[in-house]
Amino acid sequence: MAKMRPVLLAGGEGRRLYPLSTPARPKPFIPLEDGSSLLETTLRRLPAGVLPPILVGRALDRYALMNHARQAGVNPAHILLEPASRNTGFALAATTRFLLLQGEPPETILAALPSDHQILRPEYWQASLREAAKLAAEHQALTLIGMAQESFSPELGYFVQMGGRVVRFLEKPTHAAGLTSRDAWLVNSGQFIVPLGVLARLFDTHAPTLWQAAGEAVAGRKKSWECEELAVPFTAFAPESFDRAVVSVAPDMRAALCAPCGWSDLGTLAQWQNATGITPERDAARPARTDRPWGYYEILHATGQEITKRLYVFPGCRLSQQRHWQRHEHWVIEAGHAYVECADEKCQLQAGAFINIPAGVWHRLVNPSATVLVVRETQSGRPCEEDIERAEDDYGRV
Repeated sequence: MAKMRPVLLAGGEGRRLYPLSTPARPKPFIPLEDGSSLLETTLRRLPAGVLPPILVGRALDRYALMNHARQAGVNPAHILLEPASRNTGFALAATTRFLLLQGEPPETILAALPSDHQILRPEYWQASLREAAKLAAEHQALTLIGMAQESFSPELGYFVQMGGRVVRFLEKPTHAAGLTSRDAWLVNSGQFIVPLGVLARLFDTHAPTLWQAAGEAVAGRKKSWECEELAVPFTAFAPESFDRAVVSVAPDMRAALCAPCGWSDLGTLAQWQNATGITPERDAARPARTDRPWGYYEILHATGQEITKRLYVFPGCRLSQQRHWQRHEHWVIEAGHAYVECADEKCQLQAGAFINIPAGVWHRLVNPSATVLVVRETQSGRPCEEDIERAEDDYGRV
């Protein structure tokens, strides 16, 4: 059977679970109890043997997409960056265009997966994913993964299957009365399995404007370090979900029922809190995370004259060679092994060691080891992110 390529959709604007999710930290990146995110969890539960996944998200989230994949131990085949959120229709159309341009075989099975759902029993989910891929390849058709409904939600889509075929599809009905014979309806989980060539034909036939805009975005893309940044398409189009643009009109859809896998789209604050035990108040008490291409930092304490951060530098990564004019820094190595350049001096620092970085001095922090380097950094003076002058940078920020 053809290989399966997961496509993880992580391009939301972060408004659905406010104040847990925000435009600065959309839902896929909210930390769970163990510190991992929904995106990390989704990447970790992918079945063995699939092709390296593609991540699709906002350009604003480029570093978060890279870092959460690193923390999941996954090396994506590509990370596609949208200039702004344009809903799942554009995200999948652009991915399809990009893969065809890259020479991906049209028989490759794409598994379009939300990156912010909960699945408590991955083994059942993986079995359904394999069954859906088999149906998609055998019938050359779009295949939906359905879930048994527990209660009605206007935020979900529903469908009826008969003999393995989807015979009726209803996208986000306003009330439950539209679901006659409710026992026959399955929840559309937003997971779509389809051969690449079939998906291209579906877009071309049923969403030609969206398909053209995706082509323009891919043709004008530019390489941005480890990511592919899509261009703003010239063609005007209204953002539309894949469900409305294609699924609601596609012929000959198939369905695979997911056995009780503990699925939830975590679409409300109540569902989130019941599933995770994390309230907005408890989340707000945790240090805020800011992703960078070398790792990320958390702000532990901040005043007008002093900021204390904890830096997490991934293995083999290094910060830019930089200096600051309005602040000096004090670094304490909390875990790992650091290589530090400061003025003309170079030194190796182990856990427990510290160093002072005077204002106006060129310096650089490097993690030469195979484990995460953790550094407690205190900035004193007039600290601000704009007070950085870079002489050299691995990530094109000079």
